[in-house]
Amino acid sequence: MPHQKFRSVLHSQKVMLTTEEYERLEAHYALPNDVTLINYKAFCDEIATIFTAADIERDPLKRI
Repeated sequence: MPHQKFRSVLHSQKVMLTTEEYERLEAHYALPNDVTLINYKAFCDEIATIFTAADIERDPLKRI
């Protein structure tokens, strides 16, 4: 996902960040072979770990 699309998605979800914060996120999630693109799946996966475990479907009674 291009940087501008990434910012647009975050903005549409009411995630308001400074330019520096956007740049830091973009640098952290940049694809190694093309730094102009964001690894949006990795970003979403990491955010999801705040709320749940990745393998919760396999063990629904797992303590989080």
